[in-house]
Amino acid sequence: MGKERLKKYWEQLIERCESSNLSKAEYCRQNQLVYHQYLYWQKRIQTAPQAEFLPIRVSQSTQTTGFEQSTLNIDYGIIEYPSGIRLHIQSEVLCHMVPRLVAIK
Repeated sequence: MGKERLKKYWEQLIERCESSNLSKAEYCRQNQLVYHQYLYWQKRIQTAPQAEFLPIRVSQSTQTTGFEQSTLNIDYGIIEYPSGIRLHIQSEVLCHMVPRLVAIK
């Protein structure tokens, strides 16, 4: 059985167990599953990184900032990620494109 197929198999078993009124141990006994394997897969599936988009905030900005004192850059927009990282957009054209690029459909 391939890795993805094996993962799907255990995902289905775990879902069935969670929707049953049985304890994990009892579910494993009734379905002839090895209990520690069940726990292994449950932990592996629950801690697997989920592929999802996080919301970002796009705001207009007219402030001037500079990385060096001799160079000033105009920020036309700033994208602030949930982690606190800020992406300064220094192109008016790109600033107008960002909302369309990140729109969720």
